[in-house]
Amino acid sequence: MKSILLLLCTVTVLIDAQSRFLIEENSQFGYIDSAGTIIIAPQYIARSHFSEGKVKQIRNTWLDNDVFFLNPDGTTAFETHYNEAGAFSGGLAKVLDVSWVLWRYWGFIDANGKEVIAPEYSDAGDFHNGRAWVVKRPILFPGADVHLFGFINTAGKLVINYQYEQVNDFSEGLAGVTRNGFRGFIDTAGAVVIDFNYERASSFSEGLVRVKKHGLWGYVDRTGVIVIPIEYEEARDFSEGAALVKKNGTWSFIDSTGAEILPIGYKEVQFFSEGLASFWVDGKYGYIDRTGAVKITPQFTSIQPFVNGIAAVETKNEQGYVDRSGAFIWKRSKK
Repeated sequence: MKSILLLLCTVTVLIDAQSRFLIEENSQFGYIDSAGTIIIAPQYIARSHFSEGKVKQIRNTWLDNDVFFLNPDGTTAFETHYNEAGAFSGGLAKVLDVSWVLWRYWGFIDANGKEVIAPEYSDAGDFHNGRAWVVKRPILFPGADVHLFGFINTAGKLVINYQYEQVNDFSEGLAGVTRNGFRGFIDTAGAVVIDFNYERASSFSEGLVRVKKHGLWGYVDRTGVIVIPIEYEEARDFSEGAALVKKNGTWSFIDSTGAEILPIGYKEVQFFSEGLASFWVDGKYGYIDRTGAVKITPQFTSIQPFVNGIAAVETKNEQGYVDRSGAFIWKRSKK
């Protein structure tokens, strides 16, 4: 049997719990609630998701774009003069200022739209655990040299110096960082808590992080102790007490002790979200529960994790959201 192929989705990119869900009609975007009621009619151009009670939208002008944010009821929270923005995270959202041809810098605004960190970074991450990664590159030939990453706090102060080749966002108080090609972890003060011993590493989830050494994967805790042996050909992050691992060509779910809790016989499987995980068989996706029982029969051509009791799915002719029974609460025909 062919090796199992996992969906390109990890625990670290799970959508925040939310009350509004993106819909599309006639190439315009709007939002429904978890019952399928349209709250904000499709009329906007940005494919953006709500986060921390606000969503970014974009208004085209004759010179450029202007970003504004909506509230969950569809009213305008505030307007901005920025050309692009990220989602709110940790009370702040990154924004892009393109005032001049070569001036393209990121800063941050608060939940009222006030600029609290001036645009001065050539790239920046979102705030997690009170820290956001930043980098400064030259305006001309930005890729001509290696430029190092550091972290700022919510006041815009550089609290971890520019010194890392690659970085992850902070998660559970720690961030994966790369030095001399090897991965380690630092805390929010910048202290190294897990040495630079690994070829690759993800972000902490449920107290554990997957790491790769000598071509194999395992899991370490916040002190760097290996709690699940480095012996797997592939591995995924923990979600709802379970993680997918591959050993001797076979995938299974394990718990936080490394014990197998569910063998997998499908070619594509996703992590658990709200007790269900998607799987693929015979060209269609469905959902299984933690016992492996099929809860929603395979019938979809595309599928996403459950969030607040519903999941985004597509069939050959339709797309929309289904509830835990697999019934559509909102759908539209695909053109």
